[in-house]
Amino acid sequence: MGLCLWAATSPARAEWHRASNGHFVIYADMPAKNLQAIADRLERFDAAMRFIIKPEESRPVTIYVVPAEDVGRLAGSRGVGGFYSPRTEESTIVTPARTAQHLDAYGFDARTILQHEYAHHMLMGDLHEILPSWANEGMAEFFGTADVKSDGRVLLGAPPRIRGFALLGNNRWTAREMLTSETRLIRPSEVAQRYARGWLLVHYLLLGGERPGQYAQYISAVSVGTPPGEAGEQVFGDLGKLNTDMQQHLRARSYRLLELKKDQLAGAQPVTVEALSPGAAAITPYRVRSATGVSREEAVALADEAAPIAAHYFDDPFVQRAYAEMLYDAHRYDDAIAAADRALAVEPANVMAMVYRGRALARRWMAEGDLDLLRQARSWFLQANRADPNHPQPFVSYYDTFVSAGEAPNAAAQMGLLRAVVLAPQVASLRLRVGHLLLNEGDVEAARMMLAAVAFNPHTAEDNPARDAVRMMDEGKSAQSIFAEVGARLLVSEFAEAADDGGGDPT
Repeated sequence: MGLCLWAATSPARAEWHRASNGHFVIYADMPAKNLQAIADRLERFDAAMRFIIKPEESRPVTIYVVPAEDVGRLAGSRGVGGFYSPRTEESTIVTPARTAQHLDAYGFDARTILQHEYAHHMLMGDLHEILPSWANEGMAEFFGTADVKSDGRVLLGAPPRIRGFALLGNNRWTAREMLTSETRLIRPSEVAQRYARGWLLVHYLLLGGERPGQYAQYISAVSVGTPPGEAGEQVFGDLGKLNTDMQQHLRARSYRLLELKKDQLAGAQPVTVEALSPGAAAITPYRVRSATGVSREEAVALADEAAPIAAHYFDDPFVQRAYAEMLYDAHRYDDAIAAADRALAVEPANVMAMVYRGRALARRWMAEGDLDLLRQARSWFLQANRADPNHPQPFVSYYDTFVSAGEAPNAAAQMGLLRAVVLAPQVASLRLRVGHLLLNEGDVEAARMMLAAVAFNPHTAEDNPARDAVRMMDEGKSAQSIFAEVGARLLVSEFAEAADDGGGDPT
């Protein structure tokens, strides 16, 4: 319903543009020069992050800039300023075009929100590095307040003013409480501490000048399997002393900033801004809702409302690919195949049109039991992979047909899944799939590395199976016993009735 209101109330003269390079794609209803300025600044921010964290290979993230009042509707939660949703199909960030003036006064502006969510995409992009939730949120806050100067410099480390109350209030976490927060139930009233005290410890360790190298040592210890609390005592020593040092750092009258000069960020890529086609501009408000997640009932309404646009722009591959997704989510599988065919008739290498054609065939196979439909579905996923060997979704969809058929995945499917997690390490459900595969093969060490990032994710449900699996691993239980107890809960397939990548990060 929220999107329908947005689409109905959008100005008649929309100016939808797309900004893109190898790192991101931004869709925004704004003049080209305004979007160019945002994208150029974001690319400087990206270069600053890459200078610090040295990320591994990763797919570009898609960013949708929407009215502030629609962010919460799209997130399904009021009060959310922006959010990041990692998915194998398309990892997305939803961010406001601008925030309310009273929030700007506290430093909670559109720039900070975008940088915070973009930082999560980058921080979660290392397959082999595990960030406890306080470090994940603390680092996102550290980078989120970056100041990208007009002369090309970037300043990092400014305090997040919006977290002032959580930093100074009466329910502040001690260092020990923070480092052990992965292994205990967190009350809703404590959630803000992950952001606030997380920022404080990150800033102290990175820029305090008293504990050089300890942040990296701690993350390395956690990443190789040391429980977070134990790793803290190994690296930081007396946690009471660490807490005292943090408090002294908090009371500083000013905080040191890290300045990166223009010549240190020479790897920044140029950004191209172009106007969307009339059809793409018309369908994008509906596409945003579809891309950020809908129930079947919502998808039915969305497909009905987008139908006139799809009918008018019959030969626009962007429109038809987007419409195929809506129809698939609405369980109108034959119509989804027809829309995908219209996209492919104009753009034969459209990867996601191939995927949605294959997905619809797979759903028909599940309903009808015709194995020829299953063979056709797999053929389309293989074609999609040939069209773009570096897109994770065809690998995952192909693998999931074996899971849903109750068949052991063949070698190609297993190799494809392992390649997919390299391309999209941010996706929780993909890590669950690989963790299940590795546990089934008896490789506890590799499975722990794969599952720990999901276990420590602060935005997953309390019944998180990865958390249970990692706990059992740390207790020294065998792969066989762990698999017997939680293996079924780790088993994920997009062709199950309820399949969700999850793991979204709201600000």
